[in-house]
Amino acid sequence: KDEKTGSLLPSEIALELWEQYREVLVDEYQDINDIQETILHLVSRQGTESPNLFMVGDVNQSIYRFRLANPLLFLKKLHSFRLEKNSRDRKITLAANFRSRETVVEGVNFLFRRLMTPEVGELEYDREAELVCRAVYPEPPEGMTAAGSTIEVHLIERNDVQEEDETGGQEDLPGQPGEDLTALEKEARIIATRIQQMVGAGDRPEFVVWDKEEKSYRPVTYRDIAICLRSPRVRANTFLEVFREYDIPIFAELGTGYFRAMEIHVMLSLLQVIDNPRQDIPLAAVLRSPLVSLTARELAEIRALKKSGDFYGAVIAARQRSCNRKLQNKLDEFLARLHAWRTVSRRGPLSSLIWGIYQETGYLDYAAAMPGGSQRQANLYSLYERAAQFDRFTRRGLFRFLRFIEKLQERGQDLGTAGVLGENENVVRLLSVHKSKGLEFPVVFLAGLGNEFNFRDLSQDLLFHQELGFGPMVIDPSLSLKYPSMAYWAVRNSLKRADLAEEMRVLYVALTRAREKLILVGSTRELGKQRQEWSDYANGEEPLPVPLLASARCYLDWLGPALAGCEGHNPRWDICCWGNEGGRPLPEIPSVPPIHHLPWDRIKSLQPLEGSPQPDVRRELDRRLNWVYPMEDLTRLPAKLAATEIPPSPLILSREDEEAVPLFRPRIKAKPLFLQEKAALSPAQLGTAVHLVMQHLNFDQVGGEDEIERQIASLAEKGFLTEEEAASLDPRPIAGFFRQPLGLRILAAPREAIRREVAFTLALPAEEVYPDLLGRPGGRDPVLIQGII
Repeated sequence: KDEKTGSLLPSEIALELWEQYREVLVDEYQDINDIQETILHLVSRQGTESPNLFMVGDVNQSIYRFRLANPLLFLKKLHSFRLEKNSRDRKITLAANFRSRETVVEGVNFLFRRLMTPEVGELEYDREAELVCRAVYPEPPEGMTAAGSTIEVHLIERNDVQEEDETGGQEDLPGQPGEDLTALEKEARIIATRIQQMVGAGDRPEFVVWDKEEKSYRPVTYRDIAICLRSPRVRANTFLEVFREYDIPIFAELGTGYFRAMEIHVMLSLLQVIDNPRQDIPLAAVLRSPLVSLTARELAEIRALKKSGDFYGAVIAARQRSCNRKLQNKLDEFLARLHAWRTVSRRGPLSSLIWGIYQETGYLDYAAAMPGGSQRQANLYSLYERAAQFDRFTRRGLFRFLRFIEKLQERGQDLGTAGVLGENENVVRLLSVHKSKGLEFPVVFLAGLGNEFNFRDLSQDLLFHQELGFGPMVIDPSLSLKYPSMAYWAVRNSLKRADLAEEMRVLYVALTRAREKLILVGSTRELGKQRQEWSDYANGEEPLPVPLLASARCYLDWLGPALAGCEGHNPRWDICCWGNEGGRPLPEIPSVPPIHHLPWDRIKSLQPLEGSPQPDVRRELDRRLNWVYPMEDLTRLPAKLAATEIPPSPLILSREDEEAVPLFRPRIKAKPLFLQEKAALSPAQLGTAVHLVMQHLNFDQVGGEDEIERQIASLAEKGFLTEEEAASLDPRPIAGFFRQPLGLRILAAPREAIRREVAFTLALPAEEVYPDLLGRPGGRDPVLIQGII
């Protein structure tokens, strides 16, 4: 640091890098922070006559201010750099959008021409900032309909709890009459209904989407659809529950919900009971769970037999005195298992206990058969894996594991549910706007537009701004008063403007995730009154007034006025109102077909059911149950081999023996090893010894056999070789190697150019490793070969 000017000076290392780097390339420059900017400035030639810093970014997508990203750094260069080709600090505008249809691109441009101003959005959305549609979507074949030429906007009347009685008499509530739904539930049901219409539940899909990989149109399906929320952490569960009612597969990668999952709650309750059975609530949960399957009536019967004391005492009493033989059998089996599990918990690792419970009870299979079985099964596997990780700690055991979980829950912390989503899973994705950044989907719903922005940080007593400094509240102890200072208001207003600019950029990122279809969903109170107020701003495409933009509390406070006047006049926008007077009635819960009574007694006893299945059902069952993997032989061949394991001749596969014929048979020695004076080194051990010699051999002292023998003895003295290895090595082949052309090349090469014992990995077609596979299915599949040269 310069003592006079205070400016930062490059260190010696920075100067070395300054000389070393020909180009410094920075991607996502809009998310840079001040420290990163300083480092880039010190190691690049930016600011000199020959700058070598190349930065790429989109300031409209800078949404990581909470990580101290500073978009003003980008904006400063955006305003100071010039478009001229001969400019030292040159700006290149990359406005072309190759992702979205023209409808989406023009819709985004229309909105942000009205919303993004320098006063609130920190940037004017002018011609230079606008997107230019360059995506090419062919016309769909005859009989197919493309995703449509409109952006849908669904506005929903939000009713407070106290307004519940005011809705009586209107046919605008889903489900049961008089049911009070939260705004989020209404949004979820409207989105679910719209998705069913799109994918054609019970009918043909509404439209087709362009498959970028197949280069053709195909019907829209669940995996083409994403739902973006500003903050899904506390809202995702509502969507999951509603979509389950509508039988729509949905996946949300959350950082919470693990401990609330039913299968995990049951397992943790069981572990608590194993640790201490005299805990009433966990014990009752286990008894009521599928692990024991007691009914509520049976639980009441147990308590009636011993009305005082803990519930475990009542269970013991019921086992001994109950007249219900069926109940006694259940309790006998449970208590026997509990005793065995408690023994295992004291003597073995926790992970072994959990896996034993899974195997003994079949709980993994039970969870897999439930709705959302893949997710539930993945959660149970995750519990086992976390227990295995805990087993590695010095202070381990069941009690400490439960205490660890308890402390997490006390602090309000949770774990994310296990991930089960594959690349091509046919499910709707629900994710945050931040996680959607960099992704794209044919159809995007942006929901929760009426949820208020988070300004909680602005309510603290001491605020800080990077340029303005501190803004404190004034506290007068004598009068017991606290009030904001002028500095507080100045800092607060600046921070709020920065927050609003960040929210505007988040909105931009969300809207630009859509390729073909964009649907906006939000709710507000007094929708009719709000629409009347919004209509005051129906003045074409002029930017909205700064006071209106700066006073926004949610996205609808921007989108409502921006879209005012579009309804019925702009064909690009399809605006629909729900639940208010004159609007559409909200969708009802889909009816669930009644579950027919099944003959469980016959099923349990494995007796045939009455009636015979249809021939096509029988054929399909037979096909599935008797299916044999067509390349079963290949499953017995290693897909990864060490270089020393490559077979010198093909393996002869025999279906009758169901195993490979061994390539080598061990030579029967004249005497057993324990009768031999000294066991000879195996070929593998001898090969390892040769590797060690070649790795440590001094090439400057390679002469004849005597010199090689002397170096082998020296390696044995230094501990690189054992005495047996040194005695078994023959120096003649090694010395002979260095008289061959390759050996002579090694001796003549510069020592720094010689690389020894280099690990390698090589992928070969399976038929080259296993000649028996030549021309057979799977013969071209790769087999990995690993070794050391």
